[in-house]
Amino acid sequence: MKKKKLAFLASCLLLYSSFPLAVTAAEEANTGGDTEVEEVVVTAAAFKQLNPVKFTVITEDEIKSKGAQNAADALKDVTGLYITSSNTKGKAIAQFRGSDADNTKIFIDGVPLSPVGDGKVDLRNIPADNIEKIEIIKGAVPVIYGTDAPGGVIYITTKKATQKMAESLTITSGSNNTQRYFASVGGDTGKFNYNFTAKKEDTDGYTAHSKLSADYYSGKMSWDINNKSSLTLFGSYSERQEEQPNRIDPATGLIVLNSGRSGATTGKSSYWSNSYDWEYDPIKNSYTGALYNQKLNANSELSFKVYRSKENSHLLAALLNTTDKLNLWWDGTVKGYELQNTIRTSKVNTATWGYSYETRSFTEQSNSGHSYYDYTGKSFYLQNVTNLGKLATSFGYRHYENSDNANIRTIAYNSPATQYGKGTADDPVFSLNYALSDKTNLHGSIGKSYRWPNAKERSGPGGIYPYSDTQTYLTNSDGSVTYYYVMADGSLSQGTVCDYLLPETAINRELGLGYSLHGFKFDITYFNKDITNMIKGQGFGQQHTQYYNIPHVDMHGFEVEINKKIADHVKGFLNYTYTNAFDTLLQLQVRDIPYRKFSLGLNYTGQDGLNANLALNYIGSCTSAFSNGNGNGSGDSPTRMLVQKLPSYSTVDLKVSKTVDNRDYYIKISNLFDKKYYAGAYLAAPDRYIETGVTVKFQ
Repeated sequence: MKKKKLAFLASCLLLYSSFPLAVTAAEEANTGGDTEVEEVVVTAAAFKQLNPVKFTVITEDEIKSKGAQNAADALKDVTGLYITSSNTKGKAIAQFRGSDADNTKIFIDGVPLSPVGDGKVDLRNIPADNIEKIEIIKGAVPVIYGTDAPGGVIYITTKKATQKMAESLTITSGSNNTQRYFASVGGDTGKFNYNFTAKKEDTDGYTAHSKLSADYYSGKMSWDINNKSSLTLFGSYSERQEEQPNRIDPATGLIVLNSGRSGATTGKSSYWSNSYDWEYDPIKNSYTGALYNQKLNANSELSFKVYRSKENSHLLAALLNTTDKLNLWWDGTVKGYELQNTIRTSKVNTATWGYSYETRSFTEQSNSGHSYYDYTGKSFYLQNVTNLGKLATSFGYRHYENSDNANIRTIAYNSPATQYGKGTADDPVFSLNYALSDKTNLHGSIGKSYRWPNAKERSGPGGIYPYSDTQTYLTNSDGSVTYYYVMADGSLSQGTVCDYLLPETAINRELGLGYSLHGFKFDITYFNKDITNMIKGQGFGQQHTQYYNIPHVDMHGFEVEINKKIADHVKGFLNYTYTNAFDTLLQLQVRDIPYRKFSLGLNYTGQDGLNANLALNYIGSCTSAFSNGNGNGSGDSPTRMLVQKLPSYSTVDLKVSKTVDNRDYYIKISNLFDKKYYAGAYLAAPDRYIETGVTVKFQ
């Protein structure tokens, strides 16, 4: 089998290297605010074509104008994207259009960040100071990014040096004794480019037990070896000591104790019960990678990428009426490589093929025992982009082969000692962009995607579908007793036990219309997602969290985006999202996902170096759970989680900056009017936060 695959790759390489010049996948969108679908430069050859894929692009200037401290801050205005931090681990996670954060795929400089334990990337680990741009694709994702992201893709590009020699230092001071320091040094000699950054952050936090001390480091080096080849090396490391805020009952002012329900593969579902004062001591994240590009001829370009990412953490918590501590150690590593060949087969057609290989390993150690998990994934893909002037299309196909195994050694419960998984997936994706006129365009996409179970999910099949927390029983004629679950409609069901967890698959569809005229840009997009075998968790059975597949879930909604140049130096935007993500099992909207989200902003850029940004964000009411997962994800049990109905709220953020010679001064006020609201169940949100800072550039 391996020989056949190598022969296939070799034949593709020989065949395609004879075709004309490659059009790379580096789309550079010209956005004036949040989203746009228009002409983009796709190669160094600098010819333009209509982009068949709808991107949202956040530029470096937009990130700076918002005063964003990390990727989570930079993304909060994006339509259809919800940044939530309601989980007990405090992660700022991205959820697209009602999907769980496990369904979001995040890249940094082409390296996929793949947390092995729970599949959720903490966006706070990515400092905004070093981001050049963020590209977001929602719905049907082109196969070159992988179709294992049913929610969407966030692609982050870090900065490169733009001058022969440039250094900068940023010092900020804010409320709650917050101090931040950021330094960068970079240079460009023509053939060699380098950029290194370091950031330190300390704060007492906005409430009791929310201190943070963090360090971040990153580096990027690029060589133009000759006029046909280049090499780029990049990496990042972060380490945080972090306390998680306790949940507070607004009626009594007392701490709400954790009710357990998931959170560990080696412990019972009640492992975290009666715990409080959660903290990381510490949590470490890193990634490294190398990218080699080779121009094979005037018509073909080959790239080869290798990467490694790692997460290591120690999570501990206090227990009621004892001095003992609960502990949870996680250690996860992802390694992989990808070969890609991009070819221009004609003046209007571009083809790309590639092969990727990835391994993941994960270990967990707790007070109850230890577990191991290993995963291997292989895939190859083909994508073809055609541009016929008014019509641009993209069609791709990706084939996956996956296998994994989980091994649990614990005395806490009768564990499923070893679990294995093996499967394949074949995912086609199609997208188009059609110019109805020079001002109006029609865009759409449809594609199949899938999500393989993560380590926690693979470790514990056995959940029952359908399931409710209300049980009853009937006595049979022979005197035996049969237990039933009382469903939402009053019917009784014994349910079906899941003895093998299937991958979660989805079909994403979207259709939209864009209009642009004299600085005014409008776009409306309808989306629909049909999910098959959605993975969910239950905290019962053999006293640990067990997982099962829901046969079918439907999610749909629409997004409106408006950008307007109001005056020579003033731009504004308005974004609105409606998301219907209805959980058919629990008969309610997915937790922590409101039906409505609204953003409005104004940006002033003056010729005298004065800049101002004012933004209003409205979040509709939703139901939130005091959760060790994220309230609606696969890692959550529907039983015994404390749930709170959160009212809608709106916040206003303001940043004003002034450039004087080589110095930038700014003041930022988050939650300008000191709005009191809850970010999650029993989790009070930060009060008004004021920060001042200065950046000095040395050139």
